[in-house]
Amino acid sequence: MINIFLCDDTPLQLRCIHDFVESYMANKPARIFDYNSPTDLLPGLSEHGADIAVLDISLGQVNGIDLAKTINAKCPNCQIIFLTAYPEYTSEAYFADHAWFILKKDMTKYLASALDKCLDTLEKGFYEAPAIWIRKRRNRERIPVSEILYLERTGHQTKVVKLHDTVLCRQTPEELLSTLERHAFIRCHQSFWVNTPKIFSLVGDTFHLIDGSEILISRTHKKEATRLFAEAVSGSMSPVR
Repeated sequence: MINIFLCDDTPLQLRCIHDFVESYMANKPARIFDYNSPTDLLPGLSEHGADIAVLDISLGQVNGIDLAKTINAKCPNCQIIFLTAYPEYTSEAYFADHAWFILKKDMTKYLASALDKCLDTLEKGFYEAPAIWIRKRRNRERIPVSEILYLERTGHQTKVVKLHDTVLCRQTPEELLSTLERHAFIRCHQSFWVNTPKIFSLVGDTFHLIDGSEILISRTHKKEATRLFAEAVSGSMSPVR
């Protein structure tokens, strides 16, 4: 049985989303739970667990992105779809693991495809979000890719620059990224590898990241870096969480 959680603080929109999902799942074993707020949803998350969550982002004091982070922590395998009326949330959405970001005006166009992707991931079994592993003496530390902005090689160390802090290690960026999809990070300089989904825009020779950071693209890497970014924007690359 697949548990699908829907959360939207507008009753009419919640009803529309429910009807769409119910129709899509008509021939599949599923339970659909409707919630008007994160406060209402969290007890249900503890009681039933969620396999798929379709979340509005503007939900009052606790927004859908913060709710998604909680779901990431409590149900790591839950596939999250953001469904919002506000395109300006696109960059902020990357602060939480999610499968798809859809504008409400495009719901009928894209929601079925998003649900297809979520179900495919669930059918393949356990999903572990992409991550790199840092060696620390006798231990290793796992850092989810979704938390990383970029890697910078300085001397004999690599700086793993995250959303809220920085970690240093001896491993080279090539070593750290060896288990990830080929284009999960874009090399834009002799010393810099940028997390592709964290790029907000390309202006001239500079990648602007979602936190305001600016990474200069060197002449040597400009052609390949700009090509990969264009492919990522067009959606021709495999999605990276």
